[in-house]
Amino acid sequence: MMNRLTIGVLVASVALNFTFVGFWIGRVNAPPPIFDPTRSFVAWSQGLDAERTSQLRQVMRAHAGDHRLQMDRLHDQNRALKESLSAPNLDRSEIAETLKGMREAHLSAQRQSHNAFLAFTAALTHEERLSLASDMRKHRIRGPRARPGFRHRGDFSKPGKKSSQR
Repeated sequence: MMNRLTIGVLVASVALNFTFVGFWIGRVNAPPPIFDPTRSFVAWSQGLDAERTSQLRQVMRAHAGDHRLQMDRLHDQNRALKESLSAPNLDRSEIAETLKGMREAHLSAQRQSHNAFLAFTAALTHEERLSLASDMRKHRIRGPRARPGFRHRGDFSKPGKKSSQR
């Protein structure tokens, strides 16, 4: 009886240790998130009343452009990059050209997103802008290995408030 209990405790201990080690490796090696503070404004607008959300969506649609076309372009460039890397002979100039196109597409999409953000914030009242700014502070990401907002451990915007995050 004692042998079974000892073996059970050892197996449980090993399983728990593997779980903790896996969790730690995942946290240390996780890629940093994509950071653009203007990405949260669409989700923030969902918290407003239905009529106001509808008004703001019309403002966003006017500046959104053709999102599907941009995504298709990025998918095509991604596919071209994979094909270039899979080719028997590496063509460095072809890969460089594909990466340049991807960079331009990303910059174009970000420029369009920022223009939509500017139009969106111009349509907000002062109180709504204060609420949006407060929400953006909550979801702020800091540091080279920063985590998404749901793992945020403190509000660094208030002077004198300390946090255990490093």
